[in-house]
Amino acid sequence: MFPNEPRSAIVELPYLLDAAPVDALMMVGLDADGSIQRRGVFPNTVTRPLDEPLLESSMWPTETCFVAAVSFSDRPGIDLTPLLDAFTYQGRTVLHGLWAGAQRWRSFTCDADGCCTARGNRYAGHAYGHDDFDPLPERPEPAVAWRRARWDEWLQAIMDTERALPVDAAQLQGLSRTLHDIPIRDAVLAYSADSDAGVRPAIEQLLARMMERSTLGAAIPVHTCAAAMEYLNGEIDAAALHVRHILEAEEYSLARLLNNGLEMRAPSSLLARSFAHYTPQDLLAMDSRAA
Repeated sequence: MFPNEPRSAIVELPYLLDAAPVDALMMVGLDADGSIQRRGVFPNTVTRPLDEPLLESSMWPTETCFVAAVSFSDRPGIDLTPLLDAFTYQGRTVLHGLWAGAQRWRSFTCDADGCCTARGNRYAGHAYGHDDFDPLPERPEPAVAWRRARWDEWLQAIMDTERALPVDAAQLQGLSRTLHDIPIRDAVLAYSADSDAGVRPAIEQLLARMMERSTLGAAIPVHTCAAAMEYLNGEIDAAALHVRHILEAEEYSLARLLNNGLEMRAPSSLLARSFAHYTPQDLLAMDSRAA
């Protein structure tokens, strides 16, 4: 479920943008129950005029939208008014329209007199009844160090699962978010495909628990990794059904790759080599080069 309050949405923004947040314009399309159905991230758009394609209704088939521009610096934010006006003209409901910077934020959907001016509001002590927002979490620098730390969390969760030790809901939510990052996602898949490691059952358990706690639209990478596990295990019918549901929700690139492999009846060994563009060793090497 997408957070209903602006404060909660701001907290979620870095993870909805990507595992390693960037300056970007983000738009989320929601279905009737508040589940995420379409997500678009447009990096480096924060200081440039909005492109016309962003206004096309075909990109956003849902009726309710959340729009946000995020800048992890003190640069001024873009004016979201043309985009929000276009969505309103198309008959959509804009749940929130927000710009969040390092020191200030602004709501474009606030209708209080004198509130949310172009200069924006500080994150604390706002006088017009908004929740006091916390500043955005700092962008991880460098990204490779962030990935190395997240990979360590995956290894710990895998070991805990193998030993039947608890992995709590907060840990699962954090691990689920990291799968939006392609190097982390592929490292998890490569590790699970490594027969010498013998960790696939533990990773499958973690993915199953993540899927229990989220809708398909909100956890496309988690479900796609689970479908890849089914493929690796030779559960072809289950994998094909899972991939079909994923592609109905979003044209996710890894799901398309799995679908192509299933249609061509490619062996799982070939699949394992094709999807693992990053391995755990690659993450370690990336970190070493950045040190």
